[in-house]
Amino acid sequence: YCARSQSIVSDGNYSSQDENDGGNDDETDDESEASDDPTIFPSKAISQMNLLGHNIHSQVNNEIMDESEDLVEQACHHLSRGRNDEALAILTEALQLAEQNVNDAKQQMDNFYFQKKRHGSNKQNNNIPNHEQEELEDQLDTNLRSTASQKAHVLNNIGVVYELKGLYTNAMNSFRDALDVYRNQNHEGGHVDRTVSNIMQMGIAMRSHDKRMELHCEAEELAVQTATADAGVVSTQLRMERLNVLMCVLDLETESLGQDHPAVGFTLLEKGGVHLEMKHVDMAIKDTKDAVSILKKGLGGIHPEVGLVLVRLADIFNYHVGVGGQYGDGVSNKDVALSLYREALTPLRESFGTVHPHLGLAYNGIGILYSSRGELKHAMSSFYDALASYGVRSRSDNEMAVKKRGQQNSSTSRPDVFFVWVNVAGLHMEKKEWQLALRSYLKAHSAFSCLDDDEKTYLQKIGPRRLMRHALTLSKGRSFSFEDNDTLLASVLQNIGKAQSMLHQYGKAIETLEEALRIHQVVAMRAGAGKKQANSSLSQDMARILENLGEVQMISGDLTGAFSRYVESLNLIRANKQHADNDSNSIEEALVLGAIGQLHLKKSEYAEAKVVLKECMRMFEKIGVPPNNHKINEIRSCLVDSELALMQNATATLAGQRREISSIPYNDKALAIDEIADGYKFKGDYCGAIWFYSEALAIRRRRAEHKLSSGGRKDTSEIVDVGRTISNIAQLRRERREFGAA
Repeated sequence: YCARSQSIVSDGNYSSQDENDGGNDDETDDESEASDDPTIFPSKAISQMNLLGHNIHSQVNNEIMDESEDLVEQACHHLSRGRNDEALAILTEALQLAEQNVNDAKQQMDNFYFQKKRHGSNKQNNNIPNHEQEELEDQLDTNLRSTASQKAHVLNNIGVVYELKGLYTNAMNSFRDALDVYRNQNHEGGHVDRTVSNIMQMGIAMRSHDKRMELHCEAEELAVQTATADAGVVSTQLRMERLNVLMCVLDLETESLGQDHPAVGFTLLEKGGVHLEMKHVDMAIKDTKDAVSILKKGLGGIHPEVGLVLVRLADIFNYHVGVGGQYGDGVSNKDVALSLYREALTPLRESFGTVHPHLGLAYNGIGILYSSRGELKHAMSSFYDALASYGVRSRSDNEMAVKKRGQQNSSTSRPDVFFVWVNVAGLHMEKKEWQLALRSYLKAHSAFSCLDDDEKTYLQKIGPRRLMRHALTLSKGRSFSFEDNDTLLASVLQNIGKAQSMLHQYGKAIETLEEALRIHQVVAMRAGAGKKQANSSLSQDMARILENLGEVQMISGDLTGAFSRYVESLNLIRANKQHADNDSNSIEEALVLGAIGQLHLKKSEYAEAKVVLKECMRMFEKIGVPPNNHKINEIRSCLVDSELALMQNATATLAGQRREISSIPYNDKALAIDEIADGYKFKGDYCGAIWFYSEALAIRRRRAEHKLSSGGRKDTSEIVDVGRTISNIAQLRRERREFGAA
């Protein structure tokens, strides 16, 4: 406890500055300074005094004082962790013990004077030397003063708790009671001065209380008006008015409570939130950082409010500062956010324990940042720590919750648990751990089914910040949109179906994907024809599901069903072109065309495969996909196989056309591809010629590398053929005026 103008310590209570107090408190004043141990409260050090006593009553008194000190220590533990009510209850119990100590000490002193007076009147029966009587009297006096001092310290700490709770009248009464105790024992020095200062500060706080509450109410009313106002000039004016009111509150609180009082920190935090609403990110960061500093001083480094504000500051760096930006000493914003999230873990763990949603939220943020940096091991560990923080302890938690509807543990069915399971599954998918990914997506599906309608609606609000990038997409590079609870569920089913297909569970995968497709169809019907943008997004989702259904059916051997699904997907994509982003929509179209071409190739429909695959390749080139992309290489190989098959069969199924048989026998694939490439070049189709020369180059390189790796002799002719093919490609690039590539 101290005056509000003094420094504040990391263990959750106020402390005084270095000062040399007079009187009997000299030995304990220095101990009231801040301690590095977060469990030590300043008044604990003050109250630890060795009391003297030679009789049985003094020993009992000491035992009671030790118990009282233990209670003060427990109260400090609770207070530094934000448990003010528990701290107040324990301090009240400690006060009762302290009063008992004072009464016992007074009784011992009265007994001593009574015995001294009686023996003084009968000197012949007084066998106690005078110096022993004087020594005993000093010890009893010291004991009385110590117990009284302990009572005053407890009263002061009770006043601090009342002040933190905003009960300034109660705090004033406690400080006054402490001052009365000090004065009754003729105490002087720092403790008395600080108590007097506290009383004066509480007087100022009480006089300004009504005005401060009035300003806070005005700020809240402006916040409500802003929430209901339309975005524009009116909302901006309301926010500016709110900022002005909060500035007045800050001035008043700083004057009446002190610049390091926690109330000032909370008001700064509110002011930073208004700046963030107005997109003044730098000002929001400044106010929030100042709030963190004040709350650390006023409440302690392990107080829950400190942890929550650190998470809030981390969110600003993570979500509101420009992507790829830097802050301070060249440190990226994401690195700053990660550091703040990790710093928040200590106060959150100390205050809430290992199971609490705020702790899970911090761990989930850490995992998302680690995953964005490619540190998958640390990301996975953080996500599982988040699940443990939400109360997910065993594999059967969600299954048990499904069986016991209405009786499940709220910690295992929180909306955030759903997103953490999705993030875990996304990491497993990225690592191609299909079985673990399937298990995690099923857990997410189970967690989703445990939520009520309000919690499912809440998912839409928190989703973009709780979900790892691409954890609910199918590797098409599109971000998931949180528009409807049903589309959220359908996206999970999509990923379940993909994991099942990778595990060769084709029957289950088809059932799961068809269920996801039915959900999207129902949502599309519900959306109505007037909502073009919503229907556009739904069409893209259905097209992706149809594409995945086609892929699974093709792998399982149902080529006819796969062809039907791919065609449906292609029609949806082309119909949606006018509403969707052209580049992303064209990529989807090219991928589906490639799949259709591969399907034709599997069905030995080489001419159709050639036409479709060429269209796919030209679309990829138009979009600007790099020529060494693995998907382009895959489609190019299929196109080459189609052309070679046509060369060998000398027959085309498309419109009954026929073509000349090549003069080169199909015993050297690279030479046969060169023949086809030459034909494209002579016709002026340099783009097609480059595709085929590139495939021939890849074959020759693999052949040369295989011979070298197997220990064979270096084949000069192979190397010459590689060089000749590269030269042909370079000439074609030059003809197309692609001089850099040439």
